[in-house]
This record gives sequence, structure tokens and C-alpha cells, in this order.
Amino acid sequence: MARSSEPAISHPAEDHGFRAGWILFVAGRFLRTRRQERRNATAILSVLGLAVGVAALITVLSVMNALQLRTIESIVSFNSFHIRIGGLTAERLIESPPRLLELRRKVPGIRSMVQFADLQAMGRGYFSGGEGMRLRAVPAEILSLDDGLAQALTMTAGAFDLAKSGSIVLGYDLARALGVEPGDQIGVVTVAAGDSLTNPRETKLEVTGIFQVGYYEYDRYSAFISLDTARTMVKSLRNISLGLKLANRESDWLVY
Repeated sequence: MARSSEPAISHPAEDHGFRAGWILFVAGRFLRTRRQERRNATAILSVLGLAVGVAALITVLSVMNALQLRTIESIVSFNSFHIRIGGLTAERLIESPPRLLELRRKVPGIRSMVQFADLQAMGRGYFSGGEGMRLRAVPAEILSLDDGLAQALTMTAGAFDLAKSGSIVLGYDLARALGVEPGDQIGVVTVAAGDSLTNPRETKLEVTGIFQVGYYEYDRYSAFISLDTARTMVKSLRNISLGLKLANRESDWLVY
């Protein structure tokens, strides 16, 4: 009879069974002693040591992964966005509501879409000298537009109120460095691109609230003002961007 030229087909179930049997065989040979002793302290201690080591490694990796994810989510919720659109593209989108609606239809799961502008400034309070700060100009109703930001910060004094023109909300450590509290006024000097560095203008702003995030870098240098207030401080506010936060950050590729 002619032999079949077709190769033998190996079934996955049989392969897994063979591997499991080989593992059990090796484990059994390791646990059994040559002298047929009733107790094998060396084997038992070896197995326990290996189990404890693997358990410790799994625990450390789990804690580190959870800490990393929490840090990333906190940074994105307060300081950043999943998608940032700037330049002429942002200006065209902001000036054209139909394009914004088209973007919402194109990218599913948009949690928030916020206009903002970042400004570098110096603040002067009751203490001598100036303190550097990063001003973020946002809509006055930012907390209702961005629930992630509302959850990321905690108000320690006053309220997050930017409705009144000329109001500012400071980070906890920044307010301490300036020596101010809600109701006080601070002088803020902002120099935008194209303005003269020799004659900076100082604007008086009223502190309406003090927030705390829990990260010193943000609590020490962050402050919020409204977009309307920023336009009164800077002659031509050009660096307005559009920030998007998504329910699933892995779907950011749909924008491109």
C-alpha cells in the first residue's frame, strides 16, 4: 500500500496535554527524594521561596501599574488633554460651529471640548518680589464643560468663580507664596508674543478661589483666568487651542 504523503496533523489539545504532563513529571521528580525520605525540607523550602518571590513580584508590578495609571489620569484630567488642536486648525474650528459638529460626529466618545490658552506671567502679592506662574485662560463655565478637571481639583478656599472679569483662581502653594487669600488682589504681568519687553503692563486681578490638586508642581505654579479676562490683559490673544478629552483615549487616531 502507498503511504500517504500528507503531514500528520497535531491537535492543540494534545500538545497542551503533553506539555502539562511534562511539567508534572519534572515537578514530581524534583519533589521526590532519592532516599525515599518521609520529609523533604529542601524541596518544600524551594517551592515556598519560589512562590513567595513570584507573589512579591506580582504585587509590586500591580502597585506600580496602578500608581502609573493614576498619575497619568490625574495629569491628563488637570493639566492636559487627550487631543490638543492648535494653530490655524483650531482657529478655523472655533470660528465654524458646523466643523465642530462634524468633529464630534467623527470622533465618538468625546467627554469635553474646551477652548483654552496658556500664558506665562509674573504675579506680585503682599510679599516682596514676583512669583512665576502659568496662567490658563478657559471659559468661565469650565467646570461644567470639563468634568475631569472638576474631579481633579479640590477647592480649599473660596470658589472656582471666573464669571466676573478680572478674577483669578490660584493654586494652594502659589497663593501661600504670594501671601493672598480669596478677596485679595494681586498684580499680574503678562508678556505675549509681539509685545514689548521694555514696558510690560501690570493688571490687577481679584483672587476668588484657591484650589489644590495634590501635585506640588501644579499647586505651586498654576492659576486660572477666563478667556475674557485674558483678552483684556493681552492685546492680541492668538494662541487659543482646542482641547479634547475622550472616554477612550485609544480612539485619538480618529482625529487624524
